[in-house]
Order: sequence, then structure tokens, then C-alpha cells
Amino acid sequence: MPESRDQFRSHLQKVLVHAEKQACELKIKRKDGTSFPASLVSVAARDSAGKYSQCRSILTDVTARMQLEEILRRRSSMPEFNPNPIVDVDWTGNVAYMNPAAERLFPDLGTASLKHPWLTDWPSLLHTLENRKEESLLREVQVGDSWYEQSIFFSKENKRLLIHGYEITERKQAEAALKASETRYRRLFETAQDGILILDAETGRIADVNPFLIEMLGYSSEDFWGKQLWEIGPFKNTEAAKNRLWGIAEQRICPLQGFTPGNERRTAHCRGICQ
Repeated sequence: MPESRDQFRSHLQKVLVHAEKQACELKIKRKDGTSFPASLVSVAARDSAGKYSQCRSILTDVTARMQLEEILRRRSSMPEFNPNPIVDVDWTGNVAYMNPAAERLFPDLGTASLKHPWLTDWPSLLHTLENRKEESLLREVQVGDSWYEQSIFFSKENKRLLIHGYEITERKQAEAALKASETRYRRLFETAQDGILILDAETGRIADVNPFLIEMLGYSSEDFWGKQLWEIGPFKNTEAAKNRLWGIAEQRICPLQGFTPGNERRTAHCRGICQ
């Protein structure tokens, strides 16, 4: 889907340029040709030079949420039956209506008003809405230990907001676990007393190299990045390096032999791990 590819490229660019979590929604095409709406959340990851050149992403099927939103649009007059919180708020933050789910989850919302986390960052939200062409907006808020994605439908003319909540606590926990995993991985990658190369299994191009291997072989990190294994000085024997690459891809331990810039022979034993 061309439009989704453009969205994906724009999403990745924002992740790497701003070095912070980014989220977008796009259509994902399955192998059988069918497609589904998905939420893509990505965080930037540093390479061995400390640059944000990679990202870690979580892809979530949001078909159920989209269907829910459509039902909510068509059944906005029957929110009592909705298991998710629905709140009608005016421009000043006064709560005009809460469905039973919202009353159960946020019993103090009516009295707390703008001090309640459900209506957090209210001035900024109104500013965004006033300068927005679309009549809906998504944002995430935390209420106690739970996280919610708010689908906000608003009317500038009537100065009212209808806020539908959808709990995403498990997804936020997955994001936190992903970030923690990336931190642990990066620490191991940087401090390992073994040389580590991260290769693209299809092209053989080097995505990252750890400090130990750089020091062991005597080449700079720039000598490795983006090149194919057989283009690097220590592994200039093209056919041999290619054969070893395919051996690594099959998760065998393979020796790679070559020479440092000072013409000193070095041997590294490489193990492939597919992810």
C-alpha cells in the first residue's frame, strides 16, 4: 500500500531525527492480500557510536478499536452499554455526562474536573484542537496504574468534547519492557569481550559493530557501517566471506580470517543468531 509505505518512512524519519517515541496508524497487508489497521509505536536505539541509527517497534492490530470507534459513532446515543469509559466535557472542563463505565473507573472525575488525570494537559489539548482541521484526535493518558488511549471527538461550534477511552495498559507495559530490553542489550553489546557484528541476513550489509571488534581488528566504525562483510578489509576474500556469511545465517560457528591495517593476521569465530 503506497500510502502506508510513505507513512512508514515518515514515521521512521521522525523516530531517528527526534530520538523519541513516535506513534502512527497505518494499513498492513498480509501475505494473503488482506489488510488490517495497525498502530505502530517505535523508539530510537543508539548504535555503537552513540548515534540514533536504529529503532525498536511494536505493531498492534487495532481492528477491534477501530470497529469500536465506528460503533460509538453510530451508537453515541447509547453509551450506557459500552464497557469503556465515555465522557462528555465542555470547553472549560466541566463534565456534562459520564457513562456507567466512566463513573465506575473515575468516580471523582466530576468533582476533580481539570485536576483529574483523565483531563490532563487541558490547555495544550484545547490549543491543539483549535488549530486542527480534523474533528477527532488520539492521545494517551495515565490514570493511576492504568493507561488509556483517548479518542476525542470535538465540535468547535458547540465547544464540546466527547472522550472515548480504550485501555492500553498491556501495550504500555510492552513498550516499557521493549525499552528496558534495548537498554540491557545495548549495555551488553558495548561491554562484551567478544567481537559482535550485526548483519542484514539478506544483503550481508553491516548494521552495527561493537567496540571490542573495532579494537581487535584495528578498523574504525566507519570502515564497517553499511558495507557488506566481504567489502571490509579483514574479510576481503569475497567468496570465502560470502560462504561464511551463509554459514553464520544457519547458526553455525564459523571462523573469519583476515588482516588488520598493520597486516597482522586475526581470526574471529562468529556465531549467527537469527531474530
